[in-house]
Amino acid sequence: MRLTKYVSLFVLLLSALVTSGQEVHNFKMHPEKTDCHQIQLTDNLSDNIELIEQSTFRFMQTIKISRYHAPNNVAYYSCDGEKGYLIAQETDSSFLYQEVRKTLYDSLISSDDPIQFYADHIKTKLKSQHE
Repeated sequence: MRLTKYVSLFVLLLSALVTSGQEVHNFKMHPEKTDCHQIQLTDNLSDNIELIEQSTFRFMQTIKISRYHAPNNVAYYSCDGEKGYLIAQETDSSFLYQEVRKTLYDSLISSDDPIQFYADHIKTKLKSQHE
C-alpha cells in the first residue's frame, strides 16, 4: 500500500514536469504591432535616422562602446529579429547600415574588442550611408 502511494506520487510529479515543458516553435517572427516594415528610406541620412528612431521595432538596442574611439555607440533596430538597421555614431559622423544580420550585431556586442570588430567586420565590409 505504501509503495503504491509513492509510485502514484512519482507518476503525478513526473507528468507535471512533462506537461510544463516549454514548447519550441521554429517560425519567422512577423512585424506585429510595429510600423518598421513601412519605412521608406531616402538619400538624406539625418531624415533616415530620425525615421528609424521614431518607428516601432520588435527589437531595439543601443550600446555605448567608447567615449574616445570610434564608434562611440551603436544602435540596432530589427523588425523581424533576423536583420535590421545598425546606426553607428562616431565623434563627428553617423553611419547607417541596412540589412545587418542580428547574429553579426550579437557578435559585435559580445566581442572582447567591439571597436576592432566594428572596423574589421562592419565598417570595411558593409555598405553604409554616412555624413
